[in-house]
Amino acid sequence: MTAPAKRITAPTVVTLEVTLRWTMIVVSLTFLILYAAALAGWLRPMGENSIVARLEPIIFLLIGFYFGLVSISSISRSRKKELDRTRERLDELQLTKEQIQRERDAFAERISNAKVALDRFMLVIGSDLAGDPILSKRLTEIVRKILNS
Repeated sequence: MTAPAKRITAPTVVTLEVTLRWTMIVVSLTFLILYAAALAGWLRPMGENSIVARLEPIIFLLIGFYFGLVSISSISRSRKKELDRTRERLDELQLTKEQIQRERDAFAERISNAKVALDRFMLVIGSDLAGDPILSKRLTEIVRKILNS
C-alpha cells in the first residue's frame, strides 16, 4: 500500500530551465526585431542586402527550432501522461492482487478451521453415531458457521 512514486524536481533545476527558456526567448526576439528592422530599411550599417542575408539563416534556424520544440514537447507530454496512466493502472493492479491474496489466505484459514472442527466432532461422537440425521444437521450448522465467519 505504497503511494505512487512522484517525480520530485529540485528548485534549482526548475529555475535553471525557466532561465534558459527566457534567455532563448529574448535572443529570438532580438534576432526577429533585427530582421524586421533590416527588412523595413531601418538598419543600413553594411548595406541593405548584406545584413538581411546574414540574419535570414539565423531566423530560419530559430523558427525551425521552435517548431521542433513544440512537437517534441507535445510528444513528451503525451508520453508522460501515458506513463502516469500506466503507473496508476499498475498500482491498482498491485492493490487488487494484494486484496485477492488476503482473501485467499482468509478463506484457506476458514477451510482449515472447518476441517479441524469436523475432525474434532467426529472424534467426539464416534463412528457409531455418524449416521444420525440430527448430528449431521448439527455438524452442517457448525461447518457453515465456521465458513461464514
